[in-house]
Amino acid sequence: MRYTPEEILAIFQEQHRLCSPLDPLVIDPFEANDQTLVWEWIDRFDLLPHRELAEALNHKFDIAAFWKEWETVLYPDDQRTLWDVCKFISARAEKLTFEPITVFGRTCLEAGIFYTIKSELSKQGVKVDLLRPSTQLIDFFEKDRDISSLVEIMTLTGVATFGQFEYGDLQRVRRNKYWIDKFIPTFQYIIPIVCKDIGTFRDLVRRVVENKKLVATFATSE
Repeated sequence: MRYTPEEILAIFQEQHRLCSPLDPLVIDPFEANDQTLVWEWIDRFDLLPHRELAEALNHKFDIAAFWKEWETVLYPDDQRTLWDVCKFISARAEKLTFEPITVFGRTCLEAGIFYTIKSELSKQGVKVDLLRPSTQLIDFFEKDRDISSLVEIMTLTGVATFGQFEYGDLQRVRRNKYWIDKFIPTFQYIIPIVCKDIGTFRDLVRRVVENKKLVATFATSE
């Protein structure tokens, strides 16, 4: 099943809503809609240059469009709109879907959703060996330090899952990831993240089961 252009637009809007507070270069009050010009979208949201952006979108939506094809929707960027991009992707991308699996002789959709999320995180390089339905999101964010992988996976469902993230103050912490960190102190900066309306991955799975669709916000005509 393919996405509709409206679903693609809603995904972009939701990703911006959730992640823009983490990027100081993103102009948060700016809200993209179907009439947003491509250059505005790239500039206001601090996105990659056109060609790299096309490659990233190919990867995100698991499509294989050639650069020559992307050029037709990204240029001229003062005339092409985000709606052109959404229509282009929707004609090619298949939805991330979930199938129930059998657990202890029972068919369970929630288990299928959880294992799909786990599999998709693994594909993005996230360590999931210890990930359980009972894993607290706050612990996952603290360990992974990067919420983008999970946000991307959940928004690609086209379903509203996360409510509102709360971001703490920027903190300076010592890194203990590589062997050299034991000998040469290396520091990194993190922003504590809390999602109060979802405690665990089990709660996140239940949001998917509820199947409340993301809704795109469109420009209003003068």
